[in-house]
Amino acid sequence: MKKYAWLGLLALHVLRQSLSAQALATLSGAVYDAASREPLASVNVFIANTMLGNQTEVSGAFVIRHVPFGTHELVVSMLGYEVQKISVRVTQERVADLRFQLASKPLLGPEVEVVAEEPEVWRKNLRKFETLFWGKSKFAGECKLLNAEVLDFTQDEGGWFAANAGQPVRLENRALGYRLEIILNKFEYHERRNEIRYSVIPRFEEMTAQDANAARRWERNRLKAYYGSLRHFLRALAAQNTYAEGFQIYTLPRLPWEERAAKHLLTKPERLLAPGDLRSERRLSFENYLEISFNAERERTSWMTTTTKPVLMNEAGYVYNGLEIFVYGYWFHQRIAEALPREYVPTEEN
Repeated sequence: MKKYAWLGLLALHVLRQSLSAQALATLSGAVYDAASREPLASVNVFIANTMLGNQTEVSGAFVIRHVPFGTHELVVSMLGYEVQKISVRVTQERVADLRFQLASKPLLGPEVEVVAEEPEVWRKNLRKFETLFWGKSKFAGECKLLNAEVLDFTQDEGGWFAANAGQPVRLENRALGYRLEIILNKFEYHERRNEIRYSVIPRFEEMTAQDANAARRWERNRLKAYYGSLRHFLRALAAQNTYAEGFQIYTLPRLPWEERAAKHLLTKPERLLAPGDLRSERRLSFENYLEISFNAERERTSWMTTTTKPVLMNEAGYVYNGLEIFVYGYWFHQRIAEALPREYVPTEEN
């Protein structure tokens, strides 16, 4: 079976969400060149996995509004500089004086010889990467890399295939109506083990629909990507509404393909959660493994475990540190082609 560390690529839709009921904050600060101490303009500053972000002004200043209370990964990115990211805990309406000093990336000197892949080998590796990157979603055919040329690939003696990018990877998901800019921290795949390890930092931008039919199609597809997902499950769990939402939950001591073991239906899922420090937060904790089926469909069965106890999440079903959860089965195949921004919630009319 397959597994991977879920990294927090699932989330909400801000333009259709009522913000009045949420505790929201404004983040502000400035970005400078680490060497010259001069302010940097046009630097991208954004909240990972969301559509929330802005560019710095000539003075280096930035402001990001409508940030929900909780823990966020704030990312600072500019071509020619090292990416910076920090964890920001937002518990008040204003978080000011966030200051960053970006170090320029070292340039390759004339004595460094770069050996490029043969074009056909590179194209073959690109096809392999895209198959793994998009996942097995039917939406994969409508996903397109906009700057594939920034990618390069390696294969080591241990069997690990790796993709690297010196600058953010840009793409369009025409099935869901989003453009993404992704910082590729890590992407590794071992074919013999059928194991994938990847860490990405995405920023979402909503595309403009050509007409009402296109907008409705995007909304339908977003719902399809959302329902039955890990994000949907955790949101239903936080609302103590898992069974009404179509989930059945079992506890088991081991993964079923490793060793046969009895599983037990969890009749009180709310016991998996404890309150967090904020009203909007929950702490998820359980022993061993959970098996989760959506609408009793065998092909939509997933398993999960945690690397730490407890795991901090919010009531919208977003886990602050995706590396703390491992998923198997159906959720393993939900990757970039079905990624939704953190702001997304199903609209009432659907």
